[in-house]
Amino acid sequence: MIRIRPAETADLPSALSIIRQTQEIFKTQGIDQWQNGYPNLQTLQHDLAHGWGRVLEEDGQTVAYFALSFDGEPN
Repeated sequence: MIRIRPAETADLPSALSIIRQTQEIFKTQGIDQWQNGYPNLQTLQHDLAHGWGRVLEEDGQTVAYFALSFDGEPN
């Protein structure tokens, strides 16, 4: 079963692991996105503090993290 739910502090290690894996994939493919230390733990903590962090779970396992905000993106 797949579900999306608000992220919690306990989800941060899994979310950071997913992000680091993605950074490595991007790097090996020559994609420069996320190669400057962003996003990091502080980014995810900021997401959680604003209620933006979400995780996608498949059969109880976190497989994705994203921030859902309708405030706009400064970048």
